[in-house]
Amino acid sequence: MLEILSEYFEAVDSVLEENPILRLEKLLDGHRNATPGEIIQLSIKLRKQWNNYAKYGLEMCIVLTEEECVGEELVYKYDFTEDITKIIQSGNRCSKIYYLNSQYKVSEMKQSDEELTVEQCSTISKQINKIVLHLGMKGIDIFVDGVIFSADNFMSSYKDLMDAESMLSICDYGRLLKGFYEQNIQFDINKRYFLRKGDIPKEYHSETVDKYPKLLRNKPEELFEIDFVRYLKDHCRDAVVKEYTTATDGRYDVLVLNEDNQVYVFEIKWLGRSITTGMKVFENYNSDERAISGAYQLLDYVSNADTYKKYFLEFPVYCAILLIFDARDVDTDIVFPEDVVGIPNIDLSKRLFMEKKKINASSVYSSKRR
Repeated sequence: MLEILSEYFEAVDSVLEENPILRLEKLLDGHRNATPGEIIQLSIKLRKQWNNYAKYGLEMCIVLTEEECVGEELVYKYDFTEDITKIIQSGNRCSKIYYLNSQYKVSEMKQSDEELTVEQCSTISKQINKIVLHLGMKGIDIFVDGVIFSADNFMSSYKDLMDAESMLSICDYGRLLKGFYEQNIQFDINKRYFLRKGDIPKEYHSETVDKYPKLLRNKPEELFEIDFVRYLKDHCRDAVVKEYTTATDGRYDVLVLNEDNQVYVFEIKWLGRSITTGMKVFENYNSDERAISGAYQLLDYVSNADTYKKYFLEFPVYCAILLIFDARDVDTDIVFPEDVVGIPNIDLSKRLFMEKKKINASSVYSSKRR
């Protein structure tokens, strides 16, 4: 079992690091009627519906037949109440298997004599060479021919369950960002972002890490984005999509859809200096201009909501947040131009200033005592 789970975890990490559309295209390999965008939209809409039933602790299986057969209810509008009632009141831990036609309508249902776990749904997907969705307590897992694409339901302890119960809505993104900042960003306690002397040969120290103590690693934005998405998936109960690419070739760094069908968009920018692959110092992003360009990107997203909404789950942008990772030497506010300030659904206030200093344990203890 541990070997199986380890394979799943490796796949989960790769999903976090790769554009979901591109990864799905690879998994589908051009032999499917369903497109990557359709599958992602289906999973997000279904996740919203399943959130109403996940609290009952049951596990269900959905099979995408992609066949042109008769179906009744769209699965993301399906009322699971009667099915769940029968299972709970029968006294047997079992599951339902729902078969969907090419329009994602329920065309057939079967009952499994046992509860279908994540691993069993993976096996089913591999055996029948179909796309299979597993519905569990924390959300939805997607398998393509047995290969995992996204995973919500890996709970290994009671603590994980309690964490799931206390997950925040993206509506409370201020608290989510505060937690992310304190746990990951403020002092880089996981040593993820700032370049360390051991990362590069000694002969380059004098012109890099010695000269610029807050020098970031190469391509730091990728690290910030990966870690932010991972934090949201662990602490936010809404659907999170990394690097959502539209039909018009636009791209949101991070898109989150909540239970009220409200789309939250995060545009990620970093400020400061970073090391290049050639051991040089990249300084082009060491000024406000980089953040200001991000503000104009958000203005474009919001201003063109009517144009884009048919590509973004049929919903316009509800709130656009500029997320700035500021690793510059001085902690100073950014002054944005008047034409991007004061727009109700654009938040330009989320600047995460990064510090590089050791935290004295006694001072932390004394501050908590005050």
